[in-house]
Amino acid sequence: MKHRHDLPLAVAAAGCLAAALCLSATATATAGTGLRRDGASAPAAVVITGAASTLGVDGPFRLVVASDGRYRLELGGPLPQVTGWDGTTAWDRDWNGTSRPLHLRDRDQAVLDGLFLAGAWPDADDGGRLVWSASVPREGGGVQRPFTHGDRGLHGAADVDAEGRLVAFRVGVGDKLRETAYRGERDFGGVRWPAVVEQTSDSGETVTLRAEEVTVLDAPKAVTAALAPAIGPAADHRFLADLPADLEIFRAPSGHLLVHPLLDGRDVGWFIFDTGAGALCLDNAAADSLGYAGFGEITAKGVGGDVKSAFYRGASLQLGPLVMDDPAYVGLDLQFLSGYFGKPLAGVLGYGVLARAVVEFDHQAPRIALHDRTTYPGTDLTWTPLFLFGRHPCVPGAFEGHDAVFRLDTGADGTLTFHQPTVERLGLLRNRRVQDTQLGGVGGFVAAKKGPVAWVELGGRRFEHVEAAFALAEEGAFADAATDGNVGNELLDDFLLVFDYGGMRMALTPRPGN
Repeated sequence: MKHRHDLPLAVAAAGCLAAALCLSATATATAGTGLRRDGASAPAAVVITGAASTLGVDGPFRLVVASDGRYRLELGGPLPQVTGWDGTTAWDRDWNGTSRPLHLRDRDQAVLDGLFLAGAWPDADDGGRLVWSASVPREGGGVQRPFTHGDRGLHGAADVDAEGRLVAFRVGVGDKLRETAYRGERDFGGVRWPAVVEQTSDSGETVTLRAEEVTVLDAPKAVTAALAPAIGPAADHRFLADLPADLEIFRAPSGHLLVHPLLDGRDVGWFIFDTGAGALCLDNAAADSLGYAGFGEITAKGVGGDVKSAFYRGASLQLGPLVMDDPAYVGLDLQFLSGYFGKPLAGVLGYGVLARAVVEFDHQAPRIALHDRTTYPGTDLTWTPLFLFGRHPCVPGAFEGHDAVFRLDTGADGTLTFHQPTVERLGLLRNRRVQDTQLGGVGGFVAAKKGPVAWVELGGRRFEHVEAAFALAEEGAFADAATDGNVGNELLDDFLLVFDYGGMRMALTPRPGN
């Protein structure tokens, strides 16, 4: 039985937006009336401030909500985060100061959060993608109103009490639902708002927002300014002009490429370079050697399932010419993988690096080079639009007559792994000769099948007779319903890759002779 060592890693907090940010705080509102102000018309927007508990740490929050569902939520403290929807673009900025527009289910959940925040949900349809079912009686009085969103299984329900107030809503895929509940509606200077908003993820983690003050914004310019997206280049890094762009690389026996950064100026070992990693990850033993103290809590989602982790904060991370200040890491136990890689593993580098550089990646050579995007020419390349889902690079593709969205994962050593929801939805195991296999990574190993796929299209190229894996587990990174499959290095070897996250583009150049 062959073991495939795929390492897609997401980080998920309670009630996560975009797989990493738990930033939803839904307002209590009378069904159909939106934000409420006693004795007057509804305000154009409100600003709520107070205290938040999230990711195991405490800090202040500031939430701006417009009556049409636009919103912006800022969380302060040791892990500052910002997320929002401006009516056109949903976006987030994480605890490392890295921002991005949201796509696929990340975007859909952000839009739903905004509609519920403002009480604008009863008549909303999000361009025909949000479909409401008939209300059903709710235990204890009131009604429950189910909904579906899009064609990828996103669904949920709104709970409305006997007085017509929204008291909770749930959203997710399958039985993996996060719930947002509202307690103790209060009068804040004529504006009705819940004293406490609590969101609970499907894994039991909670986010709590306690309102202390609510103010009204009525001037259109003030509302627009307060909702401005926090999107732009991170200001926490620089490039050293006297160092080469090319990195020192070790090719592991598994085929993964390992790189050798310096943390706080110290060499702590080898790191997997992995586009499937949604966060900077640090082995707990390496963190101990650096004297880092863990804080907070987050759920790391790997192939084998969810793993509870702490955060670490360093002074600097240097990888080749790129220097990043004050990086935050997710702590993991990676020693169980060291035997497969031929070197003791100290961590995983992914999104946090890729979002700060133009990255040239050639798995076959092997070669990885980091460039400052402000000086990178790229005029001789054919660029393809890139979108990020769960902080992972995704591109459109196709297979056997089906359009698809594929995640590109340089931490995966196979060709293509179809995600379990796609395997089930399209019946990919029917009439297909398959064998048992296993998929392994963070969280352990899970059962899967492997077998031939007639053809796959990626980056303008058609691959015939591809040996693919078919995920079976309903948990872990390959249980994602928003994308169809995970493309590994055996297919990516046919391309010279250039990732430009800042420009939301990438180049997949066929290797000469292919």
